Amino acid sequence: MTQHMLTARLRELHADWLVSRTVHAKVSLRVEYEITAQACRLDPMKEASQAW
Repeated sequence: MTQHMLTARLRELHADWLVSRTVHAKVSLRVEYEITAQACRLDPMKEASQAW
């Protein structure tokens, strides 16, 4: 996966409220992503679909 593809996917997940995005604007720009509670609630559905 290229850097461009990763950035695009993370922005899609952020738009869907599945990850939160924090920008640290210091000398060098740094962005952190974190899974939201909404995304965590999808875990049982993911596990059920994998078991199926």
